[in-house]
Amino acid sequence: MYNIVFLDLDDTIFDFGYAEEHALRTAFAHIGIEPTEAQMHLFSEINDAHWKRLERGELTRREVQIGRFAAFFETIGIGGDAEQANRDFMNAVGESFRFLDGAEQLLKDLRARGKRMYVVSNASRSVQMKRLEKAGILNTFDGIFLSEDLGVQKPERLFFEKCFARVSDMKLDQSIILGDSLTSDILGGIRAGIATCWYNPKQKKGREDIVPSFEIGHLSEFLNLI
Repeated sequence: MYNIVFLDLDDTIFDFGYAEEHALRTAFAHIGIEPTEAQMHLFSEINDAHWKRLERGELTRREVQIGRFAAFFETIGIGGDAEQANRDFMNAVGESFRFLDGAEQLLKDLRARGKRMYVVSNASRSVQMKRLEKAGILNTFDGIFLSEDLGVQKPERLFFEKCFARVSDMKLDQSIILGDSLTSDILGGIRAGIATCWYNPKQKKGREDIVPSFEIGHLSEFLNLI
């Protein structure tokens, strides 16, 4: 039985695609551009690639935030201000949230079962804290662990060790992480020695070198595992 649950936020609890689209439109409106669907898809790919580089320790957080817009503007051939675009984007993301299907109910059910819940996220503190508050779930969790505060990010073992040090009566064999990212959540959980559950609603192909303890396609399935 798993009594300690570590939860990723973006694309596990919150629909990041929704927030990203809203924020990108807002940021672009400030420079007089209405982004096309193709451009939004391109930005999403660039953004994801930059965050993957952060996970591998190749970029700093600021290099991710500014670099994604610099790369995007260069790719589409405009001379936008990457720093200003990032500020506008971050502010807009913080104002935008939408629960994924089943996420709100999952949190309620976990709480009803007496599970201890902890957020583990690589996203910026200002963004995540604002969204958690706006969503009305800030006090749902027993702890909120953000890489910006801890000085190290998922999937590094040290990130989880710092989290574990802040969890009272921490027991590895009673702990599990639920997240959508193999390279961040699942790999991090494996390195840390806890059970892992890959939330994979789009049925993405897995990796032979990162094998989760469990895999689910809908958040409601998670309850059956713990």
